Amino acid sequence: CEQVIHSVVTMRRNSELTRVTCAGIVDADDYSPADVQYLQKLGIATLGVSEIENVLLLPAVGAAIGDGEGFVGPELERRLAALKGEVFATLQTSAAVEKVVVRYCRRRIDRALKKIDLSTADSVADITAEYLKQTAELDIATTAQGARDRINHALQTDDLPLLLAHYDHKALLSLVPKYLKPSRLPDFESWLTRVLRNEKAPALVAALKASLPAISAS
Repeated sequence: CEQVIHSVVTMRRNSELTRVTCAGIVDADDYSPADVQYLQKLGIATLGVSEIENVLLLPAVGAAIGDGEGFVGPELERRLAALKGEVFATLQTSAAVEKVVVRYCRRRIDRALKKIDLSTADSVADITAEYLKQTAELDIATTAQGARDRINHALQTDDLPLLLAHYDHKALLSLVPKYLKPSRLPDFESWLTRVLRNEKAPALVAALKASLPAISAS
């Protein structure tokens, strides 16, 4: 995400060098509403899911994939429910939830450390004091509890889109071909690349566009 942000900001600051307008998209990664608004001003949109692969597990996108395979009515609903059930089953223990929380905390800590500014410190003592001051502002326990609460709320309310906004687990992508387009994951990925390039799946393209953020060219 940091590389995307840096690249977009750099290109936009040097717009006189090219006629191309640079924009970016980053994973949700639990950015705050203020963060999202700030990124929008920089020309960077934020996904509604924790990582891009999760878009393909959203109900509307899954329905478009399944419908394209001829699954309709109750059969499609059964398959979508089975996919959703397996996603939720991966987080049925507190230990599984805690692994997600730990990964989230690592990202937040990494982001906080990258923002530390020691440029005004003139001595080792000043550096030490400023470093301790800025790192003390990161409340890891509160950060972890917030992530834990959001995940548990999604589980308790049976809300798949909400869960996908906070759940980073790339292996979940393999559930899409398992339930909605019977094939191996590599074959599914190749198929997806083809249909997005040749416009042979307009319903899927429409569902994806509706699930992705709008990109501003200004």
